[in-house]
This record gives sequence, structure tokens and C-alpha cells, in this order.
Amino acid sequence: MAGEKLINLNINGKPVEGKQGQTILEVCRGAGIEIPTLCYHPNLSIVGGCRMCMVEVEGSNKLLASCSTPAEDGMVILTHTEKLKEYRRLNLEFLFSERNHICPFCESSGACDLQNLGYEHNMESIRVEYLAPQLETDLSSPYFGLDHNRCILCTRCIRTCDEIEGIHTLDLVSRGGKTVVGVDLHGEFGTSTCTSCGACVQVCPTGALYDKMPSYRGRPQDLESKSTTCPGCGVGCGLTVQTRYEQIIRVIGDEACPINTGHTCRIGRYESISYEAERIQRPRLGAKSDSTDENTVLAKCKTLLSKTKGRKAVIGLTSRATLETGFEAKALLKALGDNAVATLLDVDLPPSTTPCGSYDKIMDADVIWLVDCNPARSAPVLASMVRRQVRKRAAKLIVCSKRRTDLDKYADIKLELTPSDVAKLMAQGFKDKCTDESIVLDSPRKKTLDQCFSGSLKHIVITSDRPDRHGQLQIFPKAELESLKDANLDFFNISVGTNTLGLSAVLGDQLVNRKDFVGKPFGLFIACVGDDMSEALSLTVRQLDAASEATVLLASYESEHNPIADVTLPVSTWWEEGPSHIVNMTGEIREVESILESKAGIRTTAATMRCLTATFDPDLKDGTGELPHGNRAIEDFLKNVWKERKAASNE
Repeated sequence: MAGEKLINLNINGKPVEGKQGQTILEVCRGAGIEIPTLCYHPNLSIVGGCRMCMVEVEGSNKLLASCSTPAEDGMVILTHTEKLKEYRRLNLEFLFSERNHICPFCESSGACDLQNLGYEHNMESIRVEYLAPQLETDLSSPYFGLDHNRCILCTRCIRTCDEIEGIHTLDLVSRGGKTVVGVDLHGEFGTSTCTSCGACVQVCPTGALYDKMPSYRGRPQDLESKSTTCPGCGVGCGLTVQTRYEQIIRVIGDEACPINTGHTCRIGRYESISYEAERIQRPRLGAKSDSTDENTVLAKCKTLLSKTKGRKAVIGLTSRATLETGFEAKALLKALGDNAVATLLDVDLPPSTTPCGSYDKIMDADVIWLVDCNPARSAPVLASMVRRQVRKRAAKLIVCSKRRTDLDKYADIKLELTPSDVAKLMAQGFKDKCTDESIVLDSPRKKTLDQCFSGSLKHIVITSDRPDRHGQLQIFPKAELESLKDANLDFFNISVGTNTLGLSAVLGDQLVNRKDFVGKPFGLFIACVGDDMSEALSLTVRQLDAASEATVLLASYESEHNPIADVTLPVSTWWEEGPSHIVNMTGEIREVESILESKAGIRTTAATMRCLTATFDPDLKDGTGELPHGNRAIEDFLKNVWKERKAASNE
């Protein structure tokens, strides 16, 4: 423990070692001594409101809250005396009496901290009068409910909304016995500023906040939990997925993942599992009713290739395709011939195919520039990082966009400038080299900018791959970048799409922009949509299907938006794809685990592509031999690709 001063305490008659700066509660839990809490959470600020963690400290004439009392060298502490047990039990009785905590009717029964503490303290009845006022239940959110009757006012949800998501939709309203958790003061979730990240539900110690979908489908101890990576965007958040009877019951943030430390967004927690569509069970030719065996379908695929020979063949992937699928697509391109290319169906190709930036740089920044991007739409967890840095750590936020963004209301300055103008403005601020008179600023904004450029403040520029309405993707021209190279400035690029960087690294020049094919006739179209059912992707698939002579569709679900393909092959969903890998927007390799078993006869997208490759070219039945095995081998492969690309871009 280099650099950390150790302290020695006596807890319950035994010597315990801790670190200076820890609270009594942290020292006790580090030593395996469990002290009950309700309002405390390790990722939140301390309020000391529930009074369940009180301890006796020698020399103090009163009980002390262990969650908020700093541990000091030489302290003598008692944590489980008869006096403390009686104090905690009486405290629990008051909590049970204040609201309706009739456990058998509660969705969280069996997984409730309040209930568990009642059992631990042998509380079979209470000695005070029940108050239990009849309070409203807010069911306006499509994802979760708020039952004020179950609330103990621990404020965990309020602190989470404020300190983790950075929105502060929740707060206490009214006074005394009428105090409740208010949504935008006196509003409802359905019409509020809530982002539906679900973080408040995850930290609630009772049944006051609960997810609708998993309600009454199993307690956490009855569910099997596995960790995997979120398919929602390129941040690469860790998820813990809870299953029962081969069904996904609940998705929560993985607190062990260093990227999101348990935090998620609406896309990852709710929308990634909200499918109600019918699964495609068998291969088929033509319409839905014409299911047939796989050999017949593969023979038809070979016939389609022969029929379209000499014409361009296109493999359409979604950005959530794994690295393994990318390597199989590369082998399939080789089998299709020199006139074959791949494209991404849901996102545009990024201007930079190498990772740029790290999440730590955002959390360390003093000044954050958002240039022509809206992370709240494309990377919600990253947007929460920006909000936290601005609201809690007093970083300056400068939004530079001619369009409205979700972070405008948190900005110190909103500048309607083009990326080129922003670069000139920054060059002027850092080096006083730009005297462009076209950039006109009023006095308050100029004063704020002068404060940002003064001293040694850390600046970070956040940009995005998503093009503007004019199709512009290049944020800063090289000339402006050269003028800023000595500035105290970092860049962070939001790569739109789950695995865009990984697929571009694997496929290289064979990956082209999808817009190059819309409306232009070509031969064979192999559309690998998997379980992505977004309207934007479906529109692209239909456009490319209309331009092709023949279409082979690899999909998980039936959809009215799917084209009536010449051949349809069922493939697994994201939750059945593992073990596989993706690359997030910072270049980190993230593992995708198999949460559910694939349905009988349904392969992963990568395995289905391997079958097509063997059908078109039997010599490539084992692929191209380029697929690296293991995280270290994949990491070395990616580093070599990115090194070559950076060297080429500097020439």
C-alpha cells in the first residue's frame, strides 16, 4: 500500500487495520464485519440518514454513524452490542410503521434490504402505531414504476439521478409525513426530464422503484447471472444479465466493469431486450410459408451466386456484428470474388478508423468542447460523464453546433459555429494566431472564453462520426490541427455504432459506405441484420434489396420491414452470439458472452457465414486462417492495423 498511511483500530475486541481517509464503515466492511445500512451506497455521497449503521466508539457519549465518521488511529469500536441491536430494531419499527411495507404483496419481497434487516433483527411485530398513508403510484414510465407507499426516503435514487446520471430529475417534495420523492417536483416520469436510464431502480433498497418487465418473475437469488457487453452503442458498457428458464428476466449494469461501474442507459437496460417479434426458426426460400431444409437453401445460394456472377456482390453488416463475424465476412468476400465488398447497414463509415481518446480524459477535463455532436443520442452513458463533470466538478462546457443538442442547457456557452470556425477560434485562444473577424462574440461569451483559455486548464474536444446534413465528417482540417498541436488539448471521437472500429480494422478497404449502392443496380446482396430491428436499418436493407438482383437475408426475427428475400437464414441474437468480441470507441476489446443457448438448428451469424463461404468456395471451408485466438492475439492484430493507418495518415 505504497503512499497510503495505515491506521490501527480495535473493533469488537480484535485488532483491525485500515487506511487513513476511510470511514468506520469502510474499515469494518474491509475486515469482513458487516454493519447494516439502508441509505449508504459506495458509489454515492454520504447522507447518514437511515441511522442503521450507528456504532459505539470509546470516548464518545453518543452513538456515531459509521458511514460518515472518519476512522482514526487507536479507535476502540463496538458494532453489535445489545444496545445497538435494540436501537436498530426500534429504528426499523419506525420505518415499517411509516408506510405500507406489507411484504407478501410487494414485487421486491425476498430481495428487499428493509425486509432482510427485519428478519436479521427478529422483528415479528412492531410496538408503534401504523401510519401507512395511502400514496399514489406513478406508472407513467414505460419501463419502471414508483410506488411511494414502499419508499423509506433514503434518497439513494435522488443522489443517483444527480451524481451518476447527472440529470437531477428526482428530489424530495413536501414536508413531514407527506414527504415523497418528486419527479421534476410534482410531475410524472412519463412527461419528465428523466432519461429512463434505470439507475434509480438499481439502487433502490425496497420495492419503491421497480422494473415493470421482470416484475414477479423471480427474485435475484432465483436467477442465473452472467456478465457481457452492451450492444447499444460504442461505449462498451458492462451488463449483468439475469435469466430464468432460458429467458432474460432483468438487465442491470455490471458494477465490476471499470467503464460504467454499474451505470447503464435506456438502450442497454431496457430496449436491448424489449423484442416481442416472432423468431425465424427455419431456413426458407421466398415467402414466410416456404420453409425448407438447409441443404436446399445453401444450394439455392450457390445458384444465386452463379446467376449474378460478374456483377458486384455486397455483404451488409450491422455495426453490432462481432469481430468473429467480421473475419468470417472477410473469408466470404474472398469466396465471392474480387468484385465483392462489404458495408455497414446502420451507420456511416467514420472519417478516422483508429480510436481517439479515453474516458479518463473526459473525467479529468477542465473545459469540454462538444463540436457538432450530441452524445445523449449516440452514447448516453458518455453524456452522463459529461454532465457529471460539468455539474459536480465545475468543468466548463462549450457546445459548438448549429443544431440543438440535449446538453445545451448545461453549457456555459453555446456557439453556432462550423467545425472549421471552432478550430480557428481555439487557435486564436491558445496561440493568438487567428484574427478571423468573421467570428463575432458578445462580451459575456468572450469573457468566459478568455477564462477558459487562461492558465493551464485541460481542454478536451469531443466530436462524432455522425455526419451533418451536408455530409461533412472531417471535424478539424490538418492545418488547424497543426496549429493546435502544442496546446493543452485532447481529442475524443465518438465512434457511432457498437463495433464500427473493430469491423473497419478487420475488413479494411473492402468496407465501403452504404450510400454508394443505394439506387445503383448490383448483383448479390447478403444482408446480415441479426436481431437489429431498427427502422433506419430496415429502410437501408429495403433500398439495397430493391437495387440487387438477388438477396440472401440473415436475420433473427420476423418483421414486416424485412424484404421478401430469395433466401432467408435464421441466425442467433446478440444474447446467443458468444463467446465473441467487439472493440469499443476507445479501442478496448470487450468480451461478448453467450447469455442464452441458441435455438435448435440456429447458428451464430459467424457460423452461418462460414457455411455460405464453404458453399461458394469449398477450399475456404475453414475460413482464411486470419482469425486471431484470444484477447492478446486480437489486441496485437488491432494495434498493428491502427499503427499502419496512423503512419499512412501522417504521410
